Amino acid sequence: MDVTHHKLSSQELANYLQRIHLVSPPKATDIDGLKELQIHHLLSIPYENLDPMNGISTSMDSEDLYKKMILHRRGGYCFELQGLFLLLLTTLGYHVEQRAGRFMDEPGIVQMRRHRVLIVTIDSIPWLTDVGVNSESPRQPIRIKTGEIQNDGISSYCMGCVKSFV
Repeated sequence: MDVTHHKLSSQELANYLQRIHLVSPPKATDIDGLKELQIHHLLSIPYENLDPMNGISTSMDSEDLYKKMILHRRGGYCFELQGLFLLLLTTLGYHVEQRAGRFMDEPGIVQMRRHRVLIVTIDSIPWLTDVGVNSESPRQPIRIKTGEIQNDGISSYCMGCVKSFV
């Protein structure tokens, strides 16, 4: 089943919200609602790569992701976590696109695309939202705008910036 076409049933949505410690979804599909969903997801469903590390194949099927992380209360790695979050966001009515991403750990070294990111468009503004990193990543959506320094309350981020900043 393609995660972009599947929607959660009302009971599945209730279970998901309970798993991330929300009584009900945000009142609106705006940036504040997206921030609330992202932080609750990050604080409730951990990054976990036990299956791949143990040679166990993982499924990107939306039903399998739901069973693993919601019903069985496990975590997942980036592709799984982002797939599950995509399912939640599309069910709630957000406009979401998926992209392949890469990490730039060292200047001048371009790594392969090995990460899944989500772009949520709200009022014609694209936001990057990511619940699938096991280390440093924005804890709230960041606006996709080159050269703009954005802070999530803990760290600063800048798309397209090549120099360090404070």
